[in-house]
Amino acid sequence: MTGGGDRIDNMAAEALSGRGVEWNEVRALLAAETDTPMGRDRALGATPLLDPLAVSAALDETSQARLAVAAHGLPPWHEIPDVRPSLTRCRADGAVLDGVELRRLVPLLEAAPRLAAYGRSVRPVAPALADIGHRLPKLDDLREVLSAALADDGTLTDGASPELRRLRQRIRDLQRRIVRDLDALFQASDADRIFSDRYVTRRNGRYVVPVRAEARARLRGIVHDRSQSGQTVFLEPDRVVDANNDLVDNTRQEEQEAARLLAELSEAVRARLPEIERLVADLGELDWIVARARLAERMDATHPVLDPGVVSLRAARHPLLLAQSWRDPARPVVAVDLELGRARPLLVVTGPNAGGKTIALKTLGLLVLMAQVGCHVPAAA
Repeated sequence: MTGGGDRIDNMAAEALSGRGVEWNEVRALLAAETDTPMGRDRALGATPLLDPLAVSAALDETSQARLAVAAHGLPPWHEIPDVRPSLTRCRADGAVLDGVELRRLVPLLEAAPRLAAYGRSVRPVAPALADIGHRLPKLDDLREVLSAALADDGTLTDGASPELRRLRQRIRDLQRRIVRDLDALFQASDADRIFSDRYVTRRNGRYVVPVRAEARARLRGIVHDRSQSGQTVFLEPDRVVDANNDLVDNTRQEEQEAARLLAELSEAVRARLPEIERLVADLGELDWIVARARLAERMDATHPVLDPGVVSLRAARHPLLLAQSWRDPARPVVAVDLELGRARPLLVVTGPNAGGKTIALKTLGLLVLMAQVGCHVPAAA
């Protein structure tokens, strides 16, 4: 993990990486190489490191990641959703996440053992990546609980609790019985004169049948609704009132049990929140390192050597112009050589308008910033 050294504060970073230098656009290039929301945010918010040891460590991480990707391919990310807003909500005591929020944690938790295995496979060439994989929190027990209790769409499964299973079975039995009893009404000899259509529907959670308004008195029951034309009333026949009452009561109990289970699952997540947040941070860090490696490969970039007081670039290319050339190969990038050192600490750039002076200076500035966040630079040396 890149660490050590103070980072430039936000205000100084903005002054250093403002629109004139086009640093935000380079960060966008890095973000495009990420695979997770956390890695993308790390790339978009990248600020230069000030400690030379931290810069050197970050550059070494990028070198290791390039070797790892070349030998073993990209990490097996699959699709990891952004669960950070849900984790923030879950911090409050008593907060209850909904089923969708809880189920979105499962792909995150599934990623940990998969990426830990990737780390073990790349250790010979990328010990820094392997160390990140090794320290990923192991949350298999929480993953199993959430997977067993929640379907892919976030609804609670019947197996979430014995009580929920019992209530849902009772509800299904009641629904079948009520529909069967109401269907039997349609078989009466005078059904065509009583019913405006032959189907069973629901109003206010209760099963009803469509009755012709003029035939309302021919069937005892409770009217729950009327059609827009007023020609049809939706009536709950007396014969199913008790069953409908049981259905409403069991449905209410099911809702209460579901609420209890979601609160219980949310509490289980809250109990492991520090580990989950550490997992989120570590996956973002891993993605950020690999993104630097991917961009370095695309740019055929070089690991820069840090030498305080010396700038020596051979065949340096402006990273944004280089990215443009990927989309339009007909626009070649003109490389520049730049050198500043102890013996020659001053560089005078002259030439006609549109002759490349600004591009040369921006290239120097951007490559320095890239190096300070751990990126290899698009230059021959």
